[in-house]
Amino acid sequence: MLRIPLTLHGQKWEIRFCKKIMHEGREVAGLCEINNKIIRIWTGLSGKQLAQTILHEIGHASDWHKDEPYVDDQADAMVKILFHKAIQGMLEG
Repeated sequence: MLRIPLTLHGQKWEIRFCKKIMHEGREVAGLCEINNKIIRIWTGLSGKQLAQTILHEIGHASDWHKDEPYVDDQADAMVKILFHKAIQGMLEG
């Protein structure tokens, strides 16, 4: 299992890439465990979907009180910018 350390607002977190993530009896693409400071991401994701899920779960970790539409909108906006052709060229350089 791939584990990536992350410091967020001065707290140590870990992003774990998992083959299967269950939450409330169903499979999910990502999960933020606030009490354990662990973000779980499904290994079956790639590209924009992977980026959106990581950013979405970091949004929860950053401010657990924000609702799903808020974190989705924020993650979607960041993905659109990061995957824009002009920005991709700058990131590669």
